[in-house]
Amino acid sequence: MIYHLIFISEMEHIRFISTTLVQPTISNEFTQKIELTPWDLQLILLDHIQKGLLFHKPNSNTYKKYPNKSLIQHLKASLSLTLDIFYPLAGRLTITENEDDNTTSFSVNCNGTGAEFVHAVADVVTVADVLDPDLVPDDIVYSFFLMNGVLNYEGGVSKPLLAVQVTELVDGIFIGCTMNHSIVDGSSFWHFFNTWSEISRRGSTNGKLSQPPPIFGREYLGGIIDLPVRIPFFQNQIPKTKFLAPILKQRVFHFSKETIAQLKAKANSEMGTTKISSLQALLAHLWLSVTRNQCLSTGQETMYKVLVGMRQRLQPPLPDQYLGNAVLFGIVTSSVGELLERGLGWAAWDMNKMIAAQTEHDVRKLLEDWIKNPKVPNLGSLASNSLLTGSSPRFDVFGNDFGWGRPLAVRSGAGNKFDGKLTVFQGAEEGSIDFEACLSPQTLHALAHDADLPSSREQYQNMRHIRLISTTIVQPTTHSDELTRRIELTPWDMQLLLIDQVQKGILFHKPTSTNYGNEDLKNNLVEHLKTYFSTALDIFYPLVGRLAITENKDDNTTSFTVECNGAGLEFVMRLLMESLWRMSLTLSWSLMKLSTTSFP
Repeated sequence: MIYHLIFISEMEHIRFISTTLVQPTISNEFTQKIELTPWDLQLILLDHIQKGLLFHKPNSNTYKKYPNKSLIQHLKASLSLTLDIFYPLAGRLTITENEDDNTTSFSVNCNGTGAEFVHAVADVVTVADVLDPDLVPDDIVYSFFLMNGVLNYEGGVSKPLLAVQVTELVDGIFIGCTMNHSIVDGSSFWHFFNTWSEISRRGSTNGKLSQPPPIFGREYLGGIIDLPVRIPFFQNQIPKTKFLAPILKQRVFHFSKETIAQLKAKANSEMGTTKISSLQALLAHLWLSVTRNQCLSTGQETMYKVLVGMRQRLQPPLPDQYLGNAVLFGIVTSSVGELLERGLGWAAWDMNKMIAAQTEHDVRKLLEDWIKNPKVPNLGSLASNSLLTGSSPRFDVFGNDFGWGRPLAVRSGAGNKFDGKLTVFQGAEEGSIDFEACLSPQTLHALAHDADLPSSREQYQNMRHIRLISTTIVQPTTHSDELTRRIELTPWDMQLLLIDQVQKGILFHKPTSTNYGNEDLKNNLVEHLKTYFSTALDIFYPLVGRLAITENKDDNTTSFTVECNGAGLEFVMRLLMESLWRMSLTLSWSLMKLSTTSFP
């Protein structure tokens, strides 16, 4: 009872407007049954995945092209279209008690019952309330998610596999998704999010989506184990009481691309290797920092658990689009004294060896052994004197544009939180990584004074003042025969292939409304720039082409050319809350972008 009261107290920020079951628009697939695998079942006693994105509030003109729909109606409609593709998420968990041998089996009934969609309003909460505090305001953020405190197996036929809460803030929107973790892992979760945002942005599923459809088959288990999996005496493995974590706080630590590169170089140099990855070096750095600030005795054991992806470790590899769990817990251990004495390189190399040891043979053996003795972990067992990192910086978080601009930040809900949970996310800047650290208040206070662990607050404060207004592909005004030409790159060109693009901009005073004879200056000026930019591209037509890479199999060489195909350049308008106009021009061989940023 105490466990649930915690979440009731957090709802004071929220006013619920409506609750709807959103169903797919089609129903021809809904007789399918999907059996849960050992990878799925190892999570059946844990919490749901809860991740969400914070956006600026779209302006009133964002959805003028859908005059009969409000923003909430539009999101419901695009979610319904997305469920046509991810139809198992509209189903329900089925629990089968096999009385002949006292076992329990779990499957997904793809019956199209629907996903829960809740529209809520936080009347007094602003974007700054979420992003500005040094510590994550858990009382606010947790209220943006549904099904707090519900374990995966507890859903049964009564609860959805997917629950979405869209919360309107004073000046923002938070889209929070809760998914049954025994049905999806992080890869599947963000695959769904990426697909939904693309459908919302496009307004339909007409034409080919950039996101490939999910794959539901369990054929890869053929010859390893039989389905359905039967868990003996499952009820005996359910904890008698809910896991209740001690008082915890959260903070987001931001690591720039440059900092990560320095850590990777240092770790590899210390061990005389080049095999340690950026993420392994960063995880080792965090392990050292947290352990040092926990003030543990040198003889205590410290443990780091990492969720290791298995998709590419099977032969043939499991497709990235596979809907389901394909992760195993990898563990590295050390005494506190040895870890702190040996340092970054040693810790990172230990992680590298642990991850590399997960071969296909080991994966198959683990599956076979688990079937013989199915042990289902619970949150209490995972939280015992250890750090655990979930998620991945490879997941596309900031590409989720629903039609009014990229997200400002990503936050996670209360699910699966304990002292030592470090959730990793893609950073807002290219090549950067964020860690959402859930730790005791004492440890976080000590880490706040650790110079190697900067906060991400400054990064988000800068982003708050930018709003994406429109994105257009600008093409030349004429289609010349010249646009079929190919331009070969020279040695001077190719010596720059592995470095960044040229990025230069020009800052102007804001022009007066009389310059263009129209009071609607912003729209008029942007259209004016697009028109004459298009005319300029008639002359500089190679810049609207695309880079072509040719692999010459006869001699194992690679060639690079520019295809002058007139495909066009990206023109982006952004709004800043200041009193100047800025125009910046970015050129590259693969794509040139014109970014016009306006200040009212």
